Amino acid sequence: MVTRSKSENLSAPSSRSANRTTKIIGTPTQRLEGPEKVSGRAIYATDMCLPGMLWCKVLRSPISYGRIKQIDASRALALSGVHAVATGADVAGLLIGRKIYDMPILADGVVRFIGEKVAAVAAESEAIAEAAVELIDVEYEEMPALLDPLEAVKLSAALLHPNVAQYRGLLAEQEARLKAQVAELDNEQAAALAVERRLELGRRYRRTES
Repeated sequence: MVTRSKSENLSAPSSRSANRTTKIIGTPTQRLEGPEKVSGRAIYATDMCLPGMLWCKVLRSPISYGRIKQIDASRALALSGVHAVATGADVAGLLIGRKIYDMPILADGVVRFIGEKVAAVAAESEAIAEAAVELIDVEYEEMPALLDPLEAVKLSAALLHPNVAQYRGLLAEQEARLKAQVAELDNEQAAALAVERRLELGRRYRRTES
């Protein structure tokens, strides 16, 4: 029986450890999906077509800013193969976003940019869904767009997001941090911080004074 000293065991790695290091460290690893992607053979989620699956197409706003006075989807719903038509009224109050949740899933009463989603159609084929979108009638009340940031922060400017203080996300986090900071300040310091805060938020959204 051959024995090794403790120092020999620490200094000389086993052949198994050496092989593991040789196979991993410094060895390029091929991306398994690489050939499929570069050859165009890769299948993505949007390529999948399962039995009973419906196609969805959306109607988008042709104007940059305005009120939605009326949406008539009756002709689209009457088209054979159409299963459903959704508008902002069906998802009212549901907002999406990244840093701040300020984007309606479908425009709810107001459109704020060209291309905003106004209605969605679910149909049995892509062609039927596209045809149904064209049958949706929307009546808009177009309003002057806010294109100048200096004009947009004036008190006389229209409020693009009247409920911005209620939005989840970045502004809510700033509000919580601000309240915590103000609680530690005296009245004079708190007033100075409030002025700075109004100027900063004015670059994102104009809000009414409380």
